[in-house]
Amino acid sequence: MLSALPCRFPAGAKFAGEGKEVGYNGLYFYATAHSWVRNVVFENAEFGVAFDSGSFNSVENVTFRSTRPTDAAMPCTGGRGIWNKGTFDNLVNGFFFETSMLYEISTSYFAMGNVYTNGRGTDMTLELMYGAAYGNLFTNIHLGAGTKPFGWVARGQDAASFNTFWNIRTANDRLVLPPATWAPRALFVSAEGAATPANSAAVGWYVESRSDVFPYDLWTAMARARDRPLPTPVPTRFSGPGYGCLADGTRCCRNTTAGCPPCPANAGDPSALWGCRGELWSPQDRLAYDWGWAGYANGDRKPPLLPVRVNLRTQFGAKGDGVTDDTQALLRAIDSIASGVIYLPAGTYILTAVINIRKHIVIRGDGQDRTILRFPKSLTELYGNTYVEGKWVGTSQYSHGTGFINIGGWDPTGRDFTKLTWVKANASRGDRLLRVGSSVSITVGQWYRVLQKDPGDGSLMWELHGGAFPVVAAQRGYADPCRFLSRVLAKGTDWIRLERPLPFKVDTRWAPEIHKFMPMLNDNTGFEYFTLDFPWTPYPGHFLEPGFNGLHLNQVVNGWVRGVTVRNSDMGVYTWGSVFCTISDLTLTNSKQRAWYNGHRGVWMEHGSDSMLTRFNITDRFVHDISVTGTEHGTVIMDGTGLDINLDHHRMAPYQNLFTNIHMGFGSRVFYASGDADWGPHSGYYSTFHNLQSDMRFLLPTDEDFGANLTFIGLPTDDSKDPPGMGWYVELLARPFPQNLYTSFTSTRAARNQGPGMCAPAAAC
Repeated sequence: MLSALPCRFPAGAKFAGEGKEVGYNGLYFYATAHSWVRNVVFENAEFGVAFDSGSFNSVENVTFRSTRPTDAAMPCTGGRGIWNKGTFDNLVNGFFFETSMLYEISTSYFAMGNVYTNGRGTDMTLELMYGAAYGNLFTNIHLGAGTKPFGWVARGQDAASFNTFWNIRTANDRLVLPPATWAPRALFVSAEGAATPANSAAVGWYVESRSDVFPYDLWTAMARARDRPLPTPVPTRFSGPGYGCLADGTRCCRNTTAGCPPCPANAGDPSALWGCRGELWSPQDRLAYDWGWAGYANGDRKPPLLPVRVNLRTQFGAKGDGVTDDTQALLRAIDSIASGVIYLPAGTYILTAVINIRKHIVIRGDGQDRTILRFPKSLTELYGNTYVEGKWVGTSQYSHGTGFINIGGWDPTGRDFTKLTWVKANASRGDRLLRVGSSVSITVGQWYRVLQKDPGDGSLMWELHGGAFPVVAAQRGYADPCRFLSRVLAKGTDWIRLERPLPFKVDTRWAPEIHKFMPMLNDNTGFEYFTLDFPWTPYPGHFLEPGFNGLHLNQVVNGWVRGVTVRNSDMGVYTWGSVFCTISDLTLTNSKQRAWYNGHRGVWMEHGSDSMLTRFNITDRFVHDISVTGTEHGTVIMDGTGLDINLDHHRMAPYQNLFTNIHMGFGSRVFYASGDADWGPHSGYYSTFHNLQSDMRFLLPTDEDFGANLTFIGLPTDDSKDPPGMGWYVELLARPFPQNLYTSFTSTRAARNQGPGMCAPAAAC
């Protein structure tokens, strides 16, 4: 912050022009929130104050003046006065330009919701300098001479929609508007004497050229009106099946004449897709993926508490004193056993190398507050860093994994040696019966994998995106996007009956096959009851991570992470290709805030399926708090909380994952997602978001390519419409019932799976 001070530079020679500045630069704020500049005079500045990527900052009562010489060739004394770059909801209130600059006010790079009010200048410019600035407000501003009101407007589209100019005046009572190519859906109210440019109606402009308007300052009027009670918008969404649910899951009637128990005032609101206990569920509908099998042991039981095999301190000489390097002791313990629990009694263990495990090993501490695994150096400090990752020059090689402690197995998919037979007939989503070439190699009661691959034309990936998006090159020929696991309950000569309904359609175009499920690491593998601790450092920024990376499970089946805290990390927990794993009672935190973002990825789940993240707490923002990507599917994220969680769908078709009963914290970035656009839309089809709560109401995904056929049930949103052609389903339920959709899937699993599709083909019955 800076307050009540001058910011003075020498007068010197005249301003040389854009790109030739000598560096009389004032204040620069990067990724800040709730900072301010007020009562400041900038003298002879070439650049005054800029906010880059921040939110909720204020600039109040600032003045720009200059004694630098000017002439007809260079009438300006500096470059930019006030610049909002990629910011949200910043306020500039009370600004006075006693000198002329190239761009007194600049707004750029997706800046949104910023307000400029109560300003005056000699010949001011309100420059929207490319990068899709959106929804900004300029109000009660006197531009002065008005010779350059909107800056350089001849280069094409500078801004996105809904930038509003309210009560903008000039000395000659005539505001010259930019051409219609400058921005779509611009609003000009009380634009004195303005002539509407050609084609402005075609791009949705709204222009009122009257000379007076009330209120003069729209921002102040909005601020005052904010405390007034506003009518609740009438929902235009789906609203459930018309009956309610009692606490025990039985139905009650909203209409007392219907012949069932009347609903109390606090009755739950069920979804029309589910009902109170799954009575409305259909495996052919939007909730086709039966998440009741997610997590360790396919939801049948919790991870076991295995007996201790070795004690790191008493058997291998580890000190756990916070001083001695215990790395070699841990490595010797891992080498000494084929499988089992390595127990680390209470203490602080210093580790200075990456720990790689390829066995059925469980690392167990004595509790999150008692056993500390401390890594004092980053991966960069220990092993160097090329800052090149694939095609991304300048990206830390540790931005996307690996961890400091890694358990790696192998779960082969789509290999010749795992193939048992082929599927010879198409099947619909929700079916359980498959016609196969031969069932000789299949044993009833065993787990198998239904595999489909994209043939190279993108048709399978197009299907997994709901047929709503063109297929990108990176997705064509994807080898194993469909890797569905199920036990076989019955078989005939040329058919098998699955325990689980198919979550996708099977088509012979996609070479469907039945494969062995033969993971290298299956059960008795994981991490439990300790804190992984890194030294506190400022977060250097996205893709610049030094590599304070936590835990990594690669191709682990029926593994777990439970009762673990990760502190001061760039990455918390990363799973790749893992199946039926459970991450529970996980805390991601920091000694103190590292920056606006406190790390790259909190929990990252990629190319696996049917896993679970539950009872988590993410106390500070990561760039991506929870990420799903790379055809991760059938995974459940539930019963968690955090400061301001975002559910990052990082492209490459993560599909049919369930997010349920999560408190998102502030709720300012629930669906903020990124990832390389070359990998396609953010999400594949039928991702489901159920009972997400937050401190404030939030928007549904705003990215046009977020995903198709998404389902939103019981979210605090007032969004009244969806992107066209995306097939979204939204139910505005005041009291979503059940609170946790996964637990209801699990408790009703047996009953629901006795329906259609369980019989053998008619000829075989």
